[in-house]
Amino acid sequence: MKKLKKELNDLSNTNNKILFRLESPKSPFNKEINKYLEALLLDKNYNNLYTNELIYNEYICGYIDVDGTFYISVSYDKKLNELKANIENQYLSEKDLYKLWKEFEYKNDININSKNYTRQVTPRFGVHCHIIDEDLLIKIFNKLCISEKYIRKSYRKNTDNKIVSVYYYIDNINLIVEKIFPFFDKHQLLTNKYYSYNKFKSSLLKFIETNDKDKFSLSSMLINNYIPIPNLSIPQNKINLFYILGLFEAEGNVSWDNTKNSLTWSISQNINSELMMNNLKIYLNNLEMDPNTPEEIKISLNKKDFVNLYFKKNNMLELAITNLNFLHYKLFYNIDKYNFWLIGYKRISFTLFRIIATLYIRGVHTYPEVKEFINFLFKNIINKHLNLIEILNIISLEKINYFLNYDPVYNEFQSYRTNSQKGGIFIYDKNKLFIGYISSIKNTEIYFLKLGYIHGAKRTSISKYATNNKLFLNNYYLYKSPIHNWKGENTIS
Repeated sequence: MKKLKKELNDLSNTNNKILFRLESPKSPFNKEINKYLEALLLDKNYNNLYTNELIYNEYICGYIDVDGTFYISVSYDKKLNELKANIENQYLSEKDLYKLWKEFEYKNDININSKNYTRQVTPRFGVHCHIIDEDLLIKIFNKLCISEKYIRKSYRKNTDNKIVSVYYYIDNINLIVEKIFPFFDKHQLLTNKYYSYNKFKSSLLKFIETNDKDKFSLSSMLINNYIPIPNLSIPQNKINLFYILGLFEAEGNVSWDNTKNSLTWSISQNINSELMMNNLKIYLNNLEMDPNTPEEIKISLNKKDFVNLYFKKNNMLELAITNLNFLHYKLFYNIDKYNFWLIGYKRISFTLFRIIATLYIRGVHTYPEVKEFINFLFKNIINKHLNLIEILNIISLEKINYFLNYDPVYNEFQSYRTNSQKGGIFIYDKNKLFIGYISSIKNTEIYFLKLGYIHGAKRTSISKYATNNKLFLNNYYLYKSPIHNWKGENTIS
């Protein structure tokens, strides 16, 4: 094996024997790594490199769908508080709530319009994040055209008195009406938060127009009860890649299973967002494929869907992708195509995840020192809420560059699954074009029986033809290993 080593500050010339997009100096992936290197070598603040970074409206919607809040704070009197406690776990319609209020008021003989009492009403739109992503909140509010002087900030500390999260919000009614309503009317949310926003808007406008504080106080209780609004449906055709990346920034994850030796890209959501998650699954499964995808991989990716949805504990859904070829030739390709990247701290974890996926597809992960390094990254850096300075104190970018320049072990013209299989039968047509891989001789026999070959497709015949380079059943060639080398050249004539 030949191990090459390039200059630390240049990843533009990595091993170009294969088609992986990392080799393109124009790739956002490659630019991302070089920005880390620039920050390290020039001792720059990493965040300063992204001050004027583009942020898309759909990205904001994806992020708000997870970590945004629409809330109306009302200083309730004693009796209204009692009513609120009584209905807290009930999913009531607005009509039912008003009916209950009238009954409650009558039974308790309460006059809530007492001259001596005025309820305080405070609407609030806000966004929450980990403290390391505070810069992301600034970018979101800048995009919403909200001046910093109107932004209120709330910080939460842990038991060690260390700040762990931050909440930015505005409670200026005029700003909410002039800035927030037009934005979310035009760029809709796609989870049940779509209903929360519309209830929030309706309730606030009702208060502004009628100044009926009592009725308004009641309607404010309904904002986040997850009940759909009659004759109003969540938009189903608004999902795009920018929305998905915003959603991933807030509730996405990358993981590695050492036992199964597999990588996973995933997004989690509450079961109330099942409609959106199903639409997300459909959208991702139909992503455009890289036109340079090798033929065998193209065939395998077109055979079935590789984006799956799972029901998890605590009423959660997980959308997950584990197929490396799908990640590389569809998801990563489209992210690069639109020249857009993550904006918060998760960009570092995602970049490292892409590097690891590249090492896997090349087969370089099979070397003990590379697998050990992957294990180190997931245990100490990925998903750990670290800033760049902290990461650069414990990671070796030089080592990453070194591993990326190992000669590939796997055949780039074959799928990761084919390359990583041990044993089994590789099936080719008369022209020795690859058809597929089957994991055992027994399953190969079943495969040909299903095709209608009742005679001649026995295991003994399959074993024999897999070693003699002769046409099987007048239509197929069978081999126990791939017949192309990593350059795509036939090794068997």
